[in-house]
Amino acid sequence: MIEGPHPNPTDLGPAEGAEDLLDKPVPIPTYDTVEQFTVEDLNRQYPDWQQETSYADPELAAIGFARVDTLRQVGEELGLGHLPVHAGGEGLGWALTHTPSEVGTHYDAHGIANKYDPVVALDRLLTGGIDPDKPMLYSMGFIDDPENGSAVGADRPLTSGGFIVVAEKDKKLAADGISYVVTGEEYASTLDILRERHPEVTFLSWDEAPAVFTQQTNEAGDTDISVESLYQDEHPTYERPQNNPVLAGDPGEAPMPFAKPSDDDPDVW
Repeated sequence: MIEGPHPNPTDLGPAEGAEDLLDKPVPIPTYDTVEQFTVEDLNRQYPDWQQETSYADPELAAIGFARVDTLRQVGEELGLGHLPVHAGGEGLGWALTHTPSEVGTHYDAHGIANKYDPVVALDRLLTGGIDPDKPMLYSMGFIDDPENGSAVGADRPLTSGGFIVVAEKDKKLAADGISYVVTGEEYASTLDILRERHPEVTFLSWDEAPAVFTQQTNEAGDTDISVESLYQDEHPTYERPQNNPVLAGDPGEAPMPFAKPSDDDPDVW
């Protein structure tokens, strides 16, 4: 939600002081046990959230509002303006590229799209499970591999919604269910809510996933890869867009610019 008048999206320009930010690296947010957004924060900062959104559940509302706030802050730090102009996904992209393919192929994965509100879509999926009456859930390994893409039709799971659901090692999502949810930077400040709401699955921050999965395949004798070698780079940062930024949502709609999913829609997982 944007406080005050909504800027005109046709007048997007660099934020005030953006010139000073152009050479400053912007790190991708990670989970911080102290900086966690709560329902109490939601009610204090956005007291009218029930009237301004379609959310009925305060926990889901807190996750949704925090998601947009994070994306907006990233856009501001990149010097792109004061709207949620950054669509996220970099954290999950880093996790996929830094998980060795010989590790990721052991983990069946499905990325939640942002066609609808991914917060609601994930919650429905975890609460109700994978519906066998719906079309088959598309899944692939937890990898980013162009060669694999030519065979199965996708280089990697979707990252646009900020969530990738993952099965237990050497299991299948459709048959065995969800064991892990890897979260993008959009949800770094609400991981505590997600973990408390769904203790039946393990939530991993994007930066944790490569190490967790690699350690498991090492212990099973499938791989022998140094976990430390996966983290040789400096803390990942955003690449600054060279062209006009793509809005993460309609500035006239706050906080979540998504169509409301229908229970009958086969695309809602």
